[in-house]
Amino acid sequence: MQWLLLGVLGIMWTAFLVPIGRKRSDARSVEDFERRMELLAHAEVHGTSGRWIVTPRKGVRFLGPRERQQARVRARRPLTDRAAVTEALAQVAELAARLLTDESLRGESVPDVAATLELLAVPGSVLEGPALVELGVALAAVRAVDALLARLAADAPRTAALRAPLPPRTIDQRVRESLGPEGEVLDSASRELARARRAVRETRERLVARLEAILGGVDPADRASESAVTVRNGRYVIPVRATARARVGGIVHDVSATRSTVFVEPPEVIEIGNDLRAREAEEQREVLRVLRGLTDLARPHQGTIAGAVLDVFDEEPLPTGSPLWDAPNVIVMPHITCDVPGYAERVLDRWFDNFERFLAGKRLKNIVDRELGY
Repeated sequence: MQWLLLGVLGIMWTAFLVPIGRKRSDARSVEDFERRMELLAHAEVHGTSGRWIVTPRKGVRFLGPRERQQARVRARRPLTDRAAVTEALAQVAELAARLLTDESLRGESVPDVAATLELLAVPGSVLEGPALVELGVALAAVRAVDALLARLAADAPRTAALRAPLPPRTIDQRVRESLGPEGEVLDSASRELARARRAVRETRERLVARLEAILGGVDPADRASESAVTVRNGRYVIPVRATARARVGGIVHDVSATRSTVFVEPPEVIEIGNDLRAREAEEQREVLRVLRGLTDLARPHQGTIAGAVLDVFDEEPLPTGSPLWDAPNVIVMPHITCDVPGYAERVLDRWFDNFERFLAGKRLKNIVDRELGY
């Protein structure tokens, strides 16, 4: 699961590369940052990076094996304004304190909707039912977190400032009314769809009843061993012995493995079968119209809901092929937490020190013993 609330702590990790209290000039801080970014880019070229880095304004971010990711890293610049850094750290401290003291605070699990949001941004695209259901679940989680942040406005104003405008509730409501839990389009989605499905059911019942009557009139010697109305290639048929094909007539849609049985559509029901196909096509057109309507309802708000800070995943580490790595407005964080002062800075210092040692062929520090597991 991916957790919205705990991930908020990573939004403001803007000061770890330029910590307050260091007696160095802003120019020196920027110089240090640029050197480290070059090291990270070099790590990507050699395929040796642990891939987790801390970047200003974006929190902990994954570096994929792509040149554009390296360009993003090189373009980062640390905050050098003391007031901005102080405010950012105060926001993190405020939320961290609330998480330690307020047991009512909890994260909301959300499905991975990165690919859905990416498709939603394509003009004319239509989301499938399951994708729309997941989007509805994500919106419900966002609303729960928004309500929680609103409740904190008096006691934790910096945390409450993380609230953002939400899409209208009409989207959630329409998705619930139109789709089942697995994404199937419900009859209640539209009157036209309910009417189309009723016509399909009535036509199918009429066709099956006619076929059963025809099969009942076939000489027992001409029937297949397991004779019942069935479907082949989307058409309703009856099974008869191959030797009786000419007597029954109609269109052969399939033959058994032994070739002793043929599945035929008798001439008497061909028009009813055509009518059923036409009504099924009408049903599918109405299903598509419902899905298009729901997609178009959400599309104008794609930019509003296309942002998240994600910390925990169903599969960890997050696979390199996940669309989350390149999703816009998504911050991916490692599944870690610590409130020891200076922890993140020391971790980063250790990582950069070890990577420079690696490049120089020196022994690394803090090597994990695979047998001990730490």
